[in-house]
Amino acid sequence: MRSDGTIVLVGQRDTVGVFEEYDPDELGQESVIRKGSLPSSDVRAGAVDAADRVYLAGATDNPAFPVTNAVQGDQPGRDAFVARFTADGVREFLTCLGGENTDETNALGVATNNEIVVAGTTNSRNFPNLNGPFRVKGLGYDAFVTKLDLISGSGAAYAVAMSTLFGG
Repeated sequence: MRSDGTIVLVGQRDTVGVFEEYDPDELGQESVIRKGSLPSSDVRAGAVDAADRVYLAGATDNPAFPVTNAVQGDQPGRDAFVARFTADGVREFLTCLGGENTDETNALGVATNNEIVVAGTTNSRNFPNLNGPFRVKGLGYDAFVTKLDLISGSGAAYAVAMSTLFGG
């Protein structure tokens, strides 16, 4: 929910991840105020920050996923992704996270300082690990937690501050 009471819903329409905003006084009247989308994506989580920016996370198989201010571009296989849209629905950040196999983001949190934390699963031996307590890839799928910090003065560019695996 945005600061003005507008309801933000995230989800899926066919192969397009979407978010839509609704005025709570007009629900049931098919009145979408604003919306945004990501083609060829599977949206699994969403959040809204104090500045009413919308964040989406999930997975994509799209080898030409439209990254913006990316930490990492598209990798082989299925990639996890994190996106940020302005309050007006303009995409200002979109990055892939992953390695050579299947990587999927399933949870997303945003702190008041615009720090993003995502969690998901991976079976990629080369999933990015940085400053995390657990760095050994186990057999099969492992859970991951990755923290992205906003680069000071950049507006909408992030860097990986920590990324770690849990599994065995």
